[in-house]
Amino acid sequence: MIIQAIRYLVVCLISAAAATSYAYYLHKNHNDQSSKQSQEATVERNQIKFKPLFQPLPPVIANLRFPSDKWIRLDVSIAVEPEAMELFNKLRDKLSEDILAHIRTIALPELEGDFGLIYLRTDLTERLQMRSGNKLKELAITSMVLQ
Repeated sequence: MIIQAIRYLVVCLISAAAATSYAYYLHKNHNDQSSKQSQEATVERNQIKFKPLFQPLPPVIANLRFPSDKWIRLDVSIAVEPEAMELFNKLRDKLSEDILAHIRTIALPELEGDFGLIYLRTDLTERLQMRSGNKLKELAITSMVLQ
C-alpha cells in the first residue's frame, strides 16, 4: 500500500513538472511573438511612407503628326514622392518639352480605340522615368482634348 502511494506521488510530481514546463514553454513563446510583433509595429511606425503628391505640369498644346490640322491639348500630373520634389522642380520644363516632342510624333489613329490612351500614358511614363532616372515613376493624364 505504501509503495502504491509512493508510485502515485511520483507520477503526480512528474505530471505536475511536465505541465509546469509546458506552460512555461507556451508563455515564453507567446512573449517572444508579442515582443516581435511590437518591434515590427514600432519599425512600421518609424518607416511611415508619405503618399505621393500629384504635381500638375503646364498644359501641352501641339498639332499631331497626322493629320497635321488636328490639335491636341494634354493636361498631365506627375506623382512625386516628397524626397523627389526637388528633382521634379528641376525637371518640370524638360518634362513638358518631352511630352510636347512625343505628341508631335503621334498620328490620330494611334489615339483611337480602347488602348490608345493607355499606350499614350505608357509612352509618356517611360519618357518620364528615363528623364528622371526612375525617381519619378507615375504619370496621370488628367485631360485630353482633340480638335
